[in-house]
Amino acid sequence: MERAEKIYKFFVKKKQKHLQKKYTYKCRQDVAEKRLRIKGRFVTREQAYEILGLTQIQLKSNEIIQRLLENHSLQVNTLVESKDKNQKN
Repeated sequence: MERAEKIYKFFVKKKQKHLQKKYTYKCRQDVAEKRLRIKGRFVTREQAYEILGLTQIQLKSNEIIQRLLENHSLQVNTLVESKDKNQKN
Protein backbone atom coordinates (compact mmCIF):
# COMPACT_ATOMS: atom_id res chain seq x y z
CA MET A 1 0.00 0.00 0.00
CA GLU A 2 2.75 2.44 0.92
CA ARG A 3 4.51 1.85 -2.39
CA ALA A 4 1.27 2.38 -4.34
CA GLU A 5 0.74 5.74 -2.58
CA LYS A 6 4.28 6.84 -3.45
CA ILE A 7 3.80 5.87 -7.08
CA TYR A 8 0.47 7.71 -7.19
CA LYS A 9 2.09 10.87 -5.75
CA PHE A 10 4.87 10.60 -8.33
CA PHE A 11 2.41 10.48 -11.22
CA VAL A 12 0.38 13.38 -9.80
CA LYS A 13 3.55 15.50 -9.56
CA LYS A 14 4.57 14.48 -13.07
CA LYS A 15 1.18 15.54 -14.46
CA GLN A 16 1.33 18.90 -12.68
CA LYS A 17 4.80 19.51 -14.05
CA HIS A 18 3.60 19.11 -17.64
CA LEU A 19 0.57 21.34 -17.10
CA GLN A 20 2.64 24.34 -16.05
CA LYS A 21 3.00 27.19 -18.52
CA LYS A 22 5.83 26.89 -20.95
CA TYR A 23 7.72 30.07 -21.72
CA THR A 24 8.06 31.35 -25.25
CA TYR A 25 10.25 34.22 -26.29
CA LYS A 26 9.15 36.42 -29.18
CA CYS A 27 12.71 37.60 -29.87
CA ARG A 28 13.93 34.02 -30.39
CA GLN A 29 11.09 33.32 -32.78
CA ASP A 30 11.87 36.47 -34.77
CA VAL A 31 15.53 35.52 -35.09
CA ALA A 32 14.67 31.97 -36.18
CA GLU A 33 12.27 33.24 -38.84
CA LYS A 34 14.98 35.47 -40.36
CA ARG A 35 17.61 32.71 -40.60
CA LEU A 36 18.27 30.86 -43.84
CA ARG A 37 16.93 27.31 -44.09
CA ILE A 38 17.12 24.33 -46.37
CA LYS A 39 14.45 21.69 -45.74
CA GLY A 40 13.88 23.20 -42.29
CA ARG A 41 17.53 23.15 -41.23
CA PHE A 42 19.44 26.34 -40.56
CA VAL A 43 22.34 27.14 -42.89
CA THR A 44 24.94 29.89 -42.84
CA ARG A 45 25.33 32.41 -45.64
CA GLU A 46 28.54 30.67 -46.73
CA GLN A 47 26.79 27.32 -46.97
CA ALA A 48 23.94 28.90 -48.93
CA TYR A 49 26.37 30.55 -51.37
CA GLU A 50 28.17 27.23 -51.82
CA ILE A 51 24.93 25.34 -52.50
CA LEU A 52 23.69 27.96 -54.95
CA GLY A 53 27.08 28.33 -56.65
CA LEU A 54 27.32 32.04 -55.91
CA THR A 55 30.39 33.95 -54.82
CA GLN A 56 30.74 36.30 -51.88
CA ILE A 57 31.06 39.18 -54.36
CA GLN A 58 27.43 38.68 -55.38
CA LEU A 59 25.96 39.97 -52.13
CA LYS A 60 22.27 39.30 -51.75
CA SER A 61 19.78 39.87 -48.94
CA ASN A 62 18.59 36.95 -46.80
CA GLU A 63 15.14 37.10 -48.38
CA ILE A 64 16.52 36.74 -51.90
CA ILE A 65 18.86 33.93 -50.85
CA GLN A 66 15.99 32.09 -49.13
CA ARG A 67 13.85 32.30 -52.28
CA LEU A 68 16.77 31.00 -54.34
CA LEU A 69 17.33 28.15 -51.87
CA GLU A 70 13.65 27.17 -52.01
CA ASN A 71 13.71 27.12 -55.81
CA HIS A 72 17.01 25.24 -55.80
CA SER A 73 15.73 22.57 -53.40
CA LEU A 74 12.59 22.12 -55.51
CA GLN A 75 14.75 21.58 -58.59
CA VAL A 76 16.97 19.09 -56.75
CA ASN A 77 13.94 17.19 -55.43
CA THR A 78 12.38 16.90 -58.90
CA LEU A 79 15.68 15.70 -60.37
CA VAL A 80 16.06 13.05 -57.68
CA GLU A 81 12.47 11.89 -58.09
CA SER A 82 12.84 11.63 -61.88
CA LYS A 83 16.08 9.62 -61.50
CA ASP A 84 14.37 7.26 -59.06
CA LYS A 85 11.49 6.71 -61.50
CA ASN A 86 13.89 6.04 -64.37
CA GLN A 87 15.86 3.51 -62.30
CA LYS A 88 12.70 1.63 -61.33
CA ASN A 89 11.59 1.31 -64.97
